[in-house]
Amino acid sequence: MRPMVRSVAAVMMLAVCSSSSQAGVLYATGFEPPTFTAGQTVNGQGGWGSFFSPDAGVITTNNPRSGLQALQVNGSQIDNSVGGGLLGGIYRRRLDYDTVANGTPIIDISVDVRLDGPRTGTTIDDDLISANLSAIDGDGNYLLELILSSNGNIYSFDSDNNFAYALETPAGLGEYYKLGMRLDFLTRTAGLFVNGQSIGTLPFYSGTTSDVFRGAYLEMLAIDDPGFDASEYTAYFDNLEVRASTIPEPASLVVFGMTMGGVLVVRRRKRSNARCA
Repeated sequence: MRPMVRSVAAVMMLAVCSSSSQAGVLYATGFEPPTFTAGQTVNGQGGWGSFFSPDAGVITTNNPRSGLQALQVNGSQIDNSVGGGLLGGIYRRRLDYDTVANGTPIIDISVDVRLDGPRTGTTIDDDLISANLSAIDGDGNYLLELILSSNGNIYSFDSDNNFAYALETPAGLGEYYKLGMRLDFLTRTAGLFVNGQSIGTLPFYSGTTSDVFRGAYLEMLAIDDPGFDASEYTAYFDNLEVRASTIPEPASLVVFGMTMGGVLVVRRRKRSNARCA
């Protein structure tokens, strides 16, 4: 189906079924007890699983953004099973939510993210380790990603351009930032946010044909280089929330479509759009 025809058909379907749709919170967690037990890996707790480095992601009482606990990822325990010149640990709870069929094509994701460790410099070449929020479609494609880097910046990536860095925003280490995405499965675009402020919009990875939102992945990725010591770093994630909603009002569409201060940069990160189970 041609894109224009597909969009019109989807909007017509939404007009019919949205009145019975249950928009609202799909999933939310602060990694709190009793669902999550401190000192144990997140893998296997509360429906969470891991890709790579399952022992690195643990529930902790150290440095929660709020409440009693958070998810901690230890750089000393991430390994090179990610491939592509990267070390990493990836953690997720699958939702497999069909956005269009449920009449709620807008998915809002937010999570508090912190990266502790020494700053590695100020340039793109100094992005040696990061704490990431990624959005995944039903086929396992990375739609978009936000990263908090050791070089003191937050970036997104242009998935169609071999993960070119985009939308650079200054940030520090040792403090929390709320990373957010508004995914629109009708227009195949996403608004990206830091601490509630828009940093711009980007298109989904063009290879996606799925209307299913698989889930939000929480990641720690590092350059696999003998000269870099990932053990000096720790990532924290807290207060993950995923919401589904119907088509925004026209004024909201204008606001979320605006680019505010995003700077496009072009160095590529060494990772393909891998398909994850």
